[in-house]
Amino acid sequence: MLDGRPVAVTGSQDNTVRVWDLTSGGPLGSPLAGHMRPVNSVACTVLDGRPVAITGSHDNTARVWDLVSSACTVLNVGLEVAVVAVAPDGGLVLGCGVDVCVVEQGRGCRG
Repeated sequence: MLDGRPVAVTGSQDNTVRVWDLTSGGPLGSPLAGHMRPVNSVACTVLDGRPVAITGSHDNTARVWDLVSSACTVLNVGLEVAVVAVAPDGGLVLGCGVDVCVVEQGRGCRG
């Protein structure tokens, strides 16, 4: 939900992330740009009370997008990020090739 509306967040081969209004079927705002290669995966959660999308890409980064402001935090991983997920404790789980990394808030990566 974003501003009371059900939404879907998608990644694309054109290196962008899009937020879709599921009621109207149309996009909400402009595409979120920043990845340099295709976006492989998307996960959504709430961080510090704000809705965010986490995206993984062939550009060796994961990005955390604030869905209200479109601000982005870049996590340079060093490997293509094939899978992103959010663990029950709020940790960010990244799948990179055969490696899995859990990014803990304020503590970096363990994996």
